[in-house]
Amino acid sequence: MLLAGAVGTDLHTGQEWHRQAFAPEAGQRVLDAFLAEGLSPVVHVSLPDIDAVIAPDCPTSDRHRAQFDMATVPTDPHEPVAAGVAVGFGLLSLTGERGLAAHRVAKAIADDATVTCGLDTTFGGITVLAAPVGVNKVTGISRWAIAQGLTADDLLAVGDGENDLDMLAWAGHTVAVEGSVANGIATDHVIDVPERGGWVGLLELLG
Repeated sequence: MLLAGAVGTDLHTGQEWHRQAFAPEAGQRVLDAFLAEGLSPVVHVSLPDIDAVIAPDCPTSDRHRAQFDMATVPTDPHEPVAAGVAVGFGLLSLTGERGLAAHRVAKAIADDATVTCGLDTTFGGITVLAAPVGVNKVTGISRWAIAQGLTADDLLAVGDGENDLDMLAWAGHTVAVEGSVANGIATDHVIDVPERGGWVGLLELLG
C-alpha cells in the first residue's frame, strides 16, 4: 500500500490493484487550504511516468524528495488536482511556524480528506499527510486480501506512523517500529528503527 492507502501496487509485477483519487472539487479545497497557509504541498499522483508534482516553493524536506523513485515535476500543483489524478498531499519535516501551519491545515481539510498530522519520529519536525475521505491502509489491503482469499488473521502488518494505527488494529499479526507512534499501542512485536537494522529484525520474525 502506498500513500496512506490511496494506491495499492504489486511491486514485483507493477500491477495496480487499488486506486482512489481526490474528486477535483475536494482536491481543490484541500490544495487551497495548504496554499492559504503558505504551504505548497507535494501532490502525489503515482502515475506510470511520474510520482508527484512539486512546486518550486514546496517546503518539504530534502529527504522526502529523495524518496521518490521516479520523476517529479516542478510545476503548478493545480494541474493534477483539476485532472482528478491527485491521490494524496503531503509535507514532511516542517518546523517552527510551518509546523504550526500544518496543524491548522489539518483542521481545515478534515471534511475533505483523511488527515494525519503530528511529530515525525523518522524525519523530525511535523509531517502532514492527506488522503481521500474514507481512505486508510485497511481500505486497500482488505480489498487485496479478499481477492487472495485471505482474512485479517492471515496478515502481518508493520507500522510506525499515525496513519498505520488503523492497519495495526485490524491485522491479525502486528509489528511496530521502536520509538514510533505505533510503538505506543499493543502490538505482537517491536523491531528496531531501520537505521539500526530494524528490517533485519523483521526478516528474523518472518523466518
